[in-house]
Amino acid sequence: MDEQKAFEEVKKVVVEQLGVAEAEVTKEASFVDDLLALKSRTKKQKRSRP
Repeated sequence: MDEQKAFEEVKKVVVEQLGVAEAEVTKEASFVDDLLALKSRTKKQKRSRP
């Protein structure tokens, strides 16, 4: 499996499991600094909806 294909597979899992927007998952993104922060923000937004 080449690097790009591996990245696309990981990206798919991150989007599905963390609920992060696909556009936010980049090779430069950090799980801790970027993606988990987005997950947390998304959860808060869902809870605040009526």
